Amino acid sequence: MWTKTCLTLILLFVGFFNNVSSQELFEVRLVCEFGMYPINEFFNYACIVRNVTFDFSNPFYYIIIEGEHESERTNADVLNFVIQSSNVNAIPANIFQVFPNIVAIEGANAGVSGINPPDFTFATQIRGVFANSNIMPRLTGSPFFVRSTITHLNLYSNQIEFIANTFFFGLVNLRYLSISGNSIEALTPEMMAPLANLRILLASDNRFETLSGRIFANNRNIEFIGLEYNNINAIGPNAFDNLPNLEYLGLSQNACVDETFELNDVVTIETVNQSLQQCFNNSVPEPPRTRGLLFEVRGNMTFFDEYNDELLRIEGRW
Repeated sequence: MWTKTCLTLILLFVGFFNNVSSQELFEVRLVCEFGMYPINEFFNYACIVRNVTFDFSNPFYYIIIEGEHESERTNADVLNFVIQSSNVNAIPANIFQVFPNIVAIEGANAGVSGINPPDFTFATQIRGVFANSNIMPRLTGSPFFVRSTITHLNLYSNQIEFIANTFFFGLVNLRYLSISGNSIEALTPEMMAPLANLRILLASDNRFETLSGRIFANNRNIEFIGLEYNNINAIGPNAFDNLPNLEYLGLSQNACVDETFELNDVVTIETVNQSLQQCFNNSVPEPPRTRGLLFEVRGNMTFFDEYNDELLRIEGRW
């Protein structure tokens, strides 16, 4: 019995290995323009590529870099990687093996359709992820779960309609988040909860209609909130209380409020709350919070969603 079982497992493994090893590996040549290039505040030696057409969601490829480095520079000196005016479908995960010290990556009009967990498998130094002018209607999963090094995430103008509550899991050191210029319909407490060190939130020009009173319950370090040009008609009372570092709150061009607040000794949170009475009055009372549970098991983590009474299990290696 055991002999047959072992033989079956061996045959299955050999079959799987042969199937994988027989896959054709596609050669992808990237012509780099090397030089200093700024990605937001990351001004570093960079590889810039343009007009690339390849589906990097296909894992069976290898990258060959063309282009001449500056004098005495090597691949190890490349800290920024930029891909522009291309059609690549996904972030090329293997680029982090070619350039092992990348700290910032930018995909501008690059045809990126989503961000997936394998994208950052080898990105051990990554701090900034910038993607704009792509088409990413739904952002799901937890692609940053093992990448707590990321401090800047910019997803401006990507036609995003939905962000899963789990999408920002792992971004415990994120300080800057931009999701402006999309069509996102909901910004939830669950979505924001992992971002305990967030300082700047840019979320203008979306389709938010309501904000929970608990929306920033876990974001006490936040300093700048930009929610202009949405369609906000209701805000839960106390939504902006208990934010001791808040300096700017942009709520202009919304349905229930059209004001921008710069907090100081004169303009306090009490002043803000007085101006938001109509928004508070439009809100629907929220159900009481349930007790939450957070614990870690070697090899995986299990989260208790205190808002939806659900258990969420995430497998991972770290």
